[in-house]
Amino acid sequence: MFPSEAFRLLGVFQGRTGPEALVSYNTPEGPQSGGVRLGEKGGQSKLLPSGWTLVSVSPGGKTLGDSSSITVAQGAQRRKIEMLIP
Repeated sequence: MFPSEAFRLLGVFQGRTGPEALVSYNTPEGPQSGGVRLGEKGGQSKLLPSGWTLVSVSPGGKTLGDSSSITVAQGAQRRKIEMLIP
């Protein structure tokens, strides 16, 4: 199960090697934040839940109300996380 209450998408940006997501993740060791790239996997990266892989990054803005989002996957499970704008 994806720990959505502990994970937040803060933004997306174009990195040197492609799109990246700026995230925060409250791990048992404490809060972590930083950029993650496509293909990064939790367990190898402290910024994603263990076993989950970043599979897509969308900057949004194509239509009114279209927010930035990422998709993470674990096996056949997929989870879309949208950036929440206060």
